[in-house]
Amino acid sequence: IKMKSFLRIKLILISNCVILLSYNCFSQTTSPNFISSSNAYLGSLLIPKSNRSLDKGNPTGIEVNYIHPTNGIKRWERIFHYPEIGVSFIYLDFANNEQLGKGMSIYPFIDFNLTRHKKISLHFKIATSLGVVTKKFDPINNPENLAIGSYLNGFVNLRMNAKIHLTKNLRIETGLGLSHFSNGAMALPNLGINIFSCNLGMGYQFNASAAKLHLDTFSLPSQKIHIVIYTALGLRSISRTDQTKFPAGIISINLERNKGTKTKWNTGLEFAYSTARLSKTKADPSIENYKDLQNIQAGFKIGYAFCVGQLSFPLEMGVFLYSKPQNEYFFHRIGLRYQISKHFIVGFTLKTEWAVADFFEMNVGYTFPCKSNRANKIN
Repeated sequence: IKMKSFLRIKLILISNCVILLSYNCFSQTTSPNFISSSNAYLGSLLIPKSNRSLDKGNPTGIEVNYIHPTNGIKRWERIFHYPEIGVSFIYLDFANNEQLGKGMSIYPFIDFNLTRHKKISLHFKIATSLGVVTKKFDPINNPENLAIGSYLNGFVNLRMNAKIHLTKNLRIETGLGLSHFSNGAMALPNLGINIFSCNLGMGYQFNASAAKLHLDTFSLPSQKIHIVIYTALGLRSISRTDQTKFPAGIISINLERNKGTKTKWNTGLEFAYSTARLSKTKADPSIENYKDLQNIQAGFKIGYAFCVGQLSFPLEMGVFLYSKPQNEYFFHRIGLRYQISKHFIVGFTLKTEWAVADFFEMNVGYTFPCKSNRANKIN
């Protein structure tokens, strides 16, 4: 780790203290119970060997958080032991200003409390949003940047944090995590920027005495089996030099089962049609008389979703039963979905073919309940 990285971390930690002091002054005129925290980041780029020339040092950064501690007024808050929710701003210096530049994002998050210890608690933070990078691939001015082909990207931040409570209000935060920038192949190249990092910071809870927790007692909802039909649309590019966006669409028919209040499982059939794939196939001189309908891909999938109230985080794996030509065998999906009503679901997910991003999807789903069991009482 270079001395410049330590100097940047020192400046960031000093700025953290300034930020917390400014929050303290602001809180004198406000009454809500909230937490403000800021963290310094020190990390390492995770990039393929073929692109190691981009690694010029240790990325550093700063994160500022506005946090609302839940009190159990909603059922899901009690189920997950009163997680914290909030909004963060993150600024990352990739330690390669000429080729990678800087990265920034403002994102909402959920920070799950994994333990019930009062002095030292372990948390897992999940966040996804849009992010901006200041340098992207350019065939003339930045040809070696094969990581990112667009300024605007999707951003994901996953962190495992330990929080050491020094007093009722003051705590130290430290942990490990992964930050990821990617555009889902909407603009090539798109290897993505991945940073594995450690963080260190402080947090202060204002008006902690106003926090009153609702009892962790609730009724377990019905165990339900649903038929859910999803449609999804997205765009992707197929060339670094020609950034034409090719549309793609998916229809999937799923059988879903809610397992308690935290998880649900699904299995189903999926049909996909990508004009980007069609264009690449027709451009292949070894393939003749290829018809448009042959471009339809059919697959079987299984999935799991982690649920927080009406919000769910799906993880799906599938295999293509029909794909001509058979260049791909497996597909995967991650993202988030939200149940906006009894029947309608909306979502934003990333479809990949093995470890390669295919495209970001905008989802709409319609659910048909087909079986329900009685609710159980839990104390």
